Order: sequence, then C-alpha cells, then structure tokens
Amino acid sequence: MIKTWEKIFRGLFSEGVVPEHLYSKRSRNRGIPCMNDREFFWSLNLSSPYLAEIAIKVDSHDYDGATDTFINYLRKRTLPMFMPNYTAREYILDQANKFFPRSGDKIILRAQRALHNVFMLPVMGEINFGSAPDWFTDFSGGTRLYGHVAELQDIFTGDEYLSTLPTWELNNHLHLQDLGRAYWLTGEEEFTHAFIYHVNDWIERNPVNMGVNWLESDFMAQRAISWMTALGYFLPSDQFDTGFFLKFMKSLLMHSACLYERAKSRKNVTSPAPYAALYMMGFLFPEFRSAQRYRKTGEAGLADFCRKIIGETGATARGSFMRMRWELGICLYPMLLAALHGETMPEIFEERLESGLNFILNALEPDGSLPLVGEAWPGGVFTPGGSPDHEAHILLSLGSIIFDSPQMKRAGIRGISETVWFCGRKDWEKYLQLDEMEPRKFTLSAPEEGIFMSRTSWTDTANRILFRNLPRKKPVQYTHHDQLQFLLTIGGEPVMTDSGSGAGTVHDKKYLASIRAHNIISIPHMSQETDTIMKLSHGGKPAPPFMATMPEQDFFTGGYITETEDGRKLNIRRRIIFDKKHQWVVLEDSIDGEGSHPVDLYFHLHPKVEVVVRGDLGCLMRVGKVQARLTCYFPGKFKCEIVKGESSPPGGWYTDGTGKIYPSTQLRYYARENLPLTVYTWIGWSPTDFKTPTPDEMKFMFTQAERMSANQARKEKAPPAPVKEGSDAVEEISSDMNMNKPEPPEE
Repeated sequence: MIKTWEKIFRGLFSEGVVPEHLYSKRSRNRGIPCMNDREFFWSLNLSSPYLAEIAIKVDSHDYDGATDTFINYLRKRTLPMFMPNYTAREYILDQANKFFPRSGDKIILRAQRALHNVFMLPVMGEINFGSAPDWFTDFSGGTRLYGHVAELQDIFTGDEYLSTLPTWELNNHLHLQDLGRAYWLTGEEEFTHAFIYHVNDWIERNPVNMGVNWLESDFMAQRAISWMTALGYFLPSDQFDTGFFLKFMKSLLMHSACLYERAKSRKNVTSPAPYAALYMMGFLFPEFRSAQRYRKTGEAGLADFCRKIIGETGATARGSFMRMRWELGICLYPMLLAALHGETMPEIFEERLESGLNFILNALEPDGSLPLVGEAWPGGVFTPGGSPDHEAHILLSLGSIIFDSPQMKRAGIRGISETVWFCGRKDWEKYLQLDEMEPRKFTLSAPEEGIFMSRTSWTDTANRILFRNLPRKKPVQYTHHDQLQFLLTIGGEPVMTDSGSGAGTVHDKKYLASIRAHNIISIPHMSQETDTIMKLSHGGKPAPPFMATMPEQDFFTGGYITETEDGRKLNIRRRIIFDKKHQWVVLEDSIDGEGSHPVDLYFHLHPKVEVVVRGDLGCLMRVGKVQARLTCYFPGKFKCEIVKGESSPPGGWYTDGTGKIYPSTQLRYYARENLPLTVYTWIGWSPTDFKTPTPDEMKFMFTQAERMSANQARKEKAPPAPVKEGSDAVEEISSDMNMNKPEPPEE
C-alpha cells in the first residue's frame, strides 16, 4: 500500500523536484539549494522501461542500491556515448601509442603532479598547493571573500572581477582530463582516487550559491564540461562508490539548473559556455526529466550566439583572437559530441563555427601562433583535452575531422596528438585518410569587425601585416582604444606587436589600454573611450575601412573620429601600402582638426627586437637574421626616444598567449604640430635595396595606390575586359608603384 502511494505521489508531484524548479525556489532569500536522495532520483524519468530496476529500488527507499544500479546502467548503456568514448578505449590507446608514443609521457607527468596538488595554470604557471588545493586562493597569500552570490555580485566587478580570473581558471578543473587520460594509459587507480578527492573536496567546500566559484556563469559551465568529460574516462573504474557518485551527480544537476535559470534570463551569460554545458548535460543524460529542456536551450543558445557574435567572414564581434580561440574551443565540445553520434547541430551554428575556424587558420602567424589583437583574458584556454595549449592547433586539428578540411589538418598538425582522444574508430580513420593541403588564402578582409591581413606565403619565413580598423559595430566586451594599429612580421620574426593582456592584473589592464601599448598615432589626452569614438565616427565621416589587393602590393585605409579634452573634434586617418616584392611598408597618418597639439607616434616592438641604431632621421632594428630600417617624417621638427620596458612593476611589456610578461621596447616619435597634419613612415627590410623614399615620393605612392585600387574596384563590378595575348597589364600595375622609379610629383 505504501509503495502504491509512493508511485502516486511521485507521479503527481515530480514536477516539483525538477532541478531548475528546485534551484529557483530554494535560492530565494539567499538560500542554499541542495537535493536529498529521493529528490535526485525523482528528477529521473523513472517511468522509462530502461530505468525500471532503479524505480523499484527507489520505491523501496533503497537509494544505495538505486545508485549502484544507475552506475552500472550508465556503464552498459550503448547510447549516448560519453566523450571520450570508453568503449573505444583499447583502440584509442593503440593509436595513441602507435603515432604519439611520447605524448603519453607528458600527460602522465602532468597528471602525477596533479596527484600531489601541483597544477599548471595558463597564467599563474605551476602552483603547488601542498596537502590540499585552495579553491579560493587569490594567489597572493590570501583568500577570496566568501558569501552568498547575491552579496558578492555587486562586489566582484571592475578591478575586483579582473583580479579573480586566476581563481576561476583554477576552478575550471581542466586538469581532470589529464588525470583521466593518465588513468587510461596506465590503469593506475591512484588517478581515479585523485579525481574523486578533488571533486569531492570542491563540492564540500563550495555549497551551491556560496562563494566566488558560483558567481561567474562562464566558469561554472567550464567546470561542468570538465566533470562530464572526465566521467568518460573514470566511469569504468570500480573505485566509484555510491556516496561519491550520488554527490557528484547532484552537484552536476545543480550546476545545470543554475545555468539554465541564468540562460533563460540571460543573466551573467557572456559566452557560449553555459549553452554548451546545458547541451552536453541534456545529450549525455537523457534519463533526466529536464534533459530535453537543457539540450534545446543549449542548442538554441549556441545558434543564437554564433549568429550574433561570429560574422559571415568568421571574425567575431569580440575584436580579440584570444577570446575567439577560447569561445570556439568551447563550441567544439557539443559539436564533437554530436559528430560522434552522427547527429547535426543547427545549420547556422555549424556554418559559423566552420567560418570561425577558417578565419583563425588564415590569420595565423608564420610560426603557427595566433596574432595578439585586442584584449582578452590570456588564461582563457579551454580546448578539448587537458593540455595547456595556448594556440589553435587542437581546434584546427579537430575541425579538420568535423568539416573534412585538408587545410585545417595541415595548419593544425601540431594538435594531432590531442585529436585522437576525442575520436571514435570511424572519425580517426577518416582523419588518417584526409589529405593535407596548404591554405590558399594570402589575404583576409573582415570590414565589419575591422580586421585586415596580408601575407607573402605560408612558410615560416613569411612577411605578414595585420591592420586593425574601427569595426562597424561596437565590439562586445572591448574597452580600450587600439584603432588603426598594425602588426608586422618580417621573415617569420614578429617586429611590431600588440602588448597582449598580460597576467590580468590591474596594472596590466592600465598598460594594455594605453596608447603606447600599440602601433598608432595620437594626441595626448584625446578621448580613447570606445563609446565616444563609435558615436562620433558614426555621426561624422571618417575614412571607411578598405583593403585593395594587387599583384605585388596591398593597400589598406581606415579612420575614426574622436575629440580632445576641450571637445575639439579630430578626424584621424591611416593608409598603409604593403609591398611584398620590394619588401617595405609605408604609412601615411593624417590628423584633421584645429590648433597646435603635441603629437605622439608609437611603435611597440617585440621583446626580441633590438634597436641597433637610433636617430631622429631613422632607426635600424635587428631580430634574428632580419634587419629593418624605420624612418619617420613630420612636417616640422620632431624627436625620437626609446622607451625601455620592464616587467615589475609592469611598464612596457609584451605577453604571449600564456600571460607571461616580457619587457619590450617602444619607439616614440613626438613633436608639437599645427593641425591638419600628415606624417609619413617608411619601414624597409630588403637586404639589397637601401634607398629611403622622400615624403613627396611616399605621397605619390599613395596617389598611385588609390588610383589603382579605384580602378580595381570598378573592374570587379564590371565584366572582365578581354586581355590581349602577351599583355603586360599586370606588369604595368606593379611597376607603377616601384619606389625606385617614381614619377615626379605634379606641381
């Protein structure tokens, strides 16, 4: 009789223990939601015939037995498969040992260090916590403020938010994937024990809604993804006791319920991570009542994110390659899960994900690294696999399988050792049979996002320029002014660079947002506020973003409008010619306005660059085997100074993708000039041609470039004209702009 009433009660009131409802109700008045055993099992769809044995044990209040049955059910279940798929464990290990015998040693080494609570974090480096991890550390000997998220959300903003990022990175639990792969490689249960210990310790110290680790949705979602991915490694272990598994699943459900509530209200959701976690939860655990709701919410959210953030060119509205890499890495988790099961995602999601990966591919530096453009948390590393890879190799390698791309396979070849872990037999064999192909694009144009790029080849000694212009829409979460800057790589060596984001400290934030951290021209105290620049530029007539590609040269132009402290408007324009044949770059910087102003022209050099000779008439720079000459021309008298960088305190530095700071040098040319003003800069690196053009010759080069780009634009709109056999039309275009044979400027 009691069992009958139990079934009736479960049928009538089961909606009341759907996790997101429970979370919402118990979070009121700063509550701390939790689930008891009965509520957890009632969140399962116990009417399913697959869960009949579990339902019987639940009806008899045998929750330990029900947990054991649930664990065994998940182990024996054929679909859906966990990712990595432990049923393909032997095949994956065989292929990993066959193709990458040494990669396993690195994985095991990282996992063994994690056994002893030593973690390698993207920005903080190697951190040894001793006897137990401190999930609330501020990495300065203190601990983060503890309290309910309702109390903390108004505190952790601005600089406080920024300083908390390393703590959240620690709580991503990406190291669990290293523990899982080491368990597969060795069969040693000590890695299972470490997984259980770290997760159990985290749950005990982080009750739902309490502390900073429940505050930020993006990092909560990444932790949930890490847990679900690690489960694919450890579920076969007989060390899973019922108590831990039940605690683990309850916390995972609370993560999902919290993310669902925030995703539904779009509260504190700024990336695809919450949607990816919800999709994976709904996909991997269809036995729960909320599974379809989570999966559909995640799927719709991912599609909406790609539609709004990733443009048709593949560039994102973030304005940052590091942020883009982080978000595409997150998007790959649900995409890989769907591909493993032969399913598809929304068309817009797949199209924009492929476009994003291709955009990153075509923007790679000659050494295969990502360019540092814009601001982003440098620790934003969440690619599939536990490897602390700060580049895009893993993303492109996995993308080559999903999208059958020979170019992605070639560009992502260094990520191949990570790829095998996320493949079934069919996908891995497809990868092995896929040809490699060198990328075909030598230019990249994304005017909506304000990014233009040109390269001479796909070798590691290529010359390459990237131009950053004002985007047509305000970048999302982008707060500093770097408009019209350019990055220059010569002979594969980075010469002119962005500073990057540093280690995420307040001092770093101030420097990366400063004018001198970029290769731009400015007037001190002019407005750098993105909102002001966007408003004035859209209301005025700045030079439109444009790129023209010609046989031997590329021509870039762009501009923006800002204002001085006293409200006087400044119309700033930059034009660039990149001569691939004669090996030089020439800049024309114009400032239209009124009055007399101090003017600064900054060049932010890579730490490897040495200024051998410095003078007001020019500088000689050396990096590796490359030498480059730089000459500036102001209308009147000007001066040049070298500003030496330092890392402590931060004052002139460059950071790689890991957030590690290296002191770098800035070249500063400055003068006091009357507006309007035009400044010319010539940068040459030809080992045989040492001629430096005059300002008049450079002015004529831009006149010719503008004429030819206009002709090119007209030809692209009109049907192609017939070309006579033996025509030297192309040769005429290229020789027109040979700086050694300029036509005399007209009087």
